[in-house]
Amino acid sequence: MKLIIFDVEGVVFDDYYVLHVAKNLGPLVFFKFLLYAAIYKLRIIEVEDAFKKIYRSFRGAPKSVFIHSYSMLKKMDGWKQTAEALIRNGNLIAFVSIGFPTFLLRKLAKEIHTETNLVFGVDLEFVDGHFSGNISGEVTNCGGKAFIVESMLTQLNLTKQNVVTVSNDRNNICMFQYANLNIGFKPDLKLRRIADALVGEKDIELILPYIIKGYELKERETPIKLVREVKRQLVHMSGFFAVFLWIVSPLLSFAILFSLIFSYIFSESLRMDGLYIFPVERIVRTLGRREELHLFVVNPLYLAIGILLPLLLFVPPISFVAVTVLAFGDSISTIVGIKLGRHHIPYNKTKSLEGSISGFIVASIMSSLFISPLFAIIAALSGMIIESLPIPVNDNISIPLSIGIILTVWMLVF
Repeated sequence: MKLIIFDVEGVVFDDYYVLHVAKNLGPLVFFKFLLYAAIYKLRIIEVEDAFKKIYRSFRGAPKSVFIHSYSMLKKMDGWKQTAEALIRNGNLIAFVSIGFPTFLLRKLAKEIHTETNLVFGVDLEFVDGHFSGNISGEVTNCGGKAFIVESMLTQLNLTKQNVVTVSNDRNNICMFQYANLNIGFKPDLKLRRIADALVGEKDIELILPYIIKGYELKERETPIKLVREVKRQLVHMSGFFAVFLWIVSPLLSFAILFSLIFSYIFSESLRMDGLYIFPVERIVRTLGRREELHLFVVNPLYLAIGILLPLLLFVPPISFVAVTVLAFGDSISTIVGIKLGRHHIPYNKTKSLEGSISGFIVASIMSSLFISPLFAIIAALSGMIIESLPIPVNDNISIPLSIGIILTVWMLVF
């Protein structure tokens, strides 16, 4: 028997509970939520302080709002299969969350028919059916999570050899010392560096082969996923035409790219409010990954910016090469990685050697249209290394800017 400890938001749910509560309580509360979330992301305050401030802004809310917000949450792809497989194989499931109410975690446990005494969240105080603004519980900080895990091991008479954690951010690292296997699920940068195993896709069932020996995954939607990804990358490669447009008229190319950026931001903002503009919205829904569509889809925006910036910042042919490697290297590596990727890059297990090598070869060939083969190889190699690194900067931005800087320095020196 193993004890599988799940973080909740971003792992069990492809959603954030307090976000829905804030939205249901009106614009002022939602603004406060965004403010506290922003200063936490900037690491001005710790996660426990952020949640205390967020929950304090919910003071006076009826309990029905908290229950209704739970019903709006979207469970992670594959959650039902995952929970059933774990329980069927005799494992125990526990939920530990700094920001999720305990009484709702018990509801989640009942839904999958597992122990309700192995749930630990934040305890909310209600007075006459309304939230007082006070929260408590041992799990209101990272140290509390560690204490809870240690207590569960004692209670269940288990050792760390029988414990697995599944989490997505750095706030769970304090539990790692009590587990034999720590799985990073769509992990943040810090978790990528220290987790024992990584899952890069938003399908929680992908954790099961690490936990259940011999577990075989069913290829759910693999052909559809590949076709969609090829279409996405064809759009990505079309950015190469911006180079030829820039050669014809830099002013016209700038005007078109800037207009596309502005139109896309406007269209996606309306889509978030349930308003749709054809054909932008149709393209987003056709090419967007399932895990993206309930959010503002940022990748097309990053792509347009990643094309425009090197054209503005670097002189030809350096700017043309930077865009070329972005258009072809990044796209080819993604397609080949999905279809043929077998060997993970040691420092980033979400990338494959097959994908990176293929992207390097194609980017080198295409870059040779503008510069010597030696510099084309340098540019392509630099781009693929940057693309493979687990850094928090979107690679649509990091790849062209890095190549522009590297080529500028090389050409000045040599």
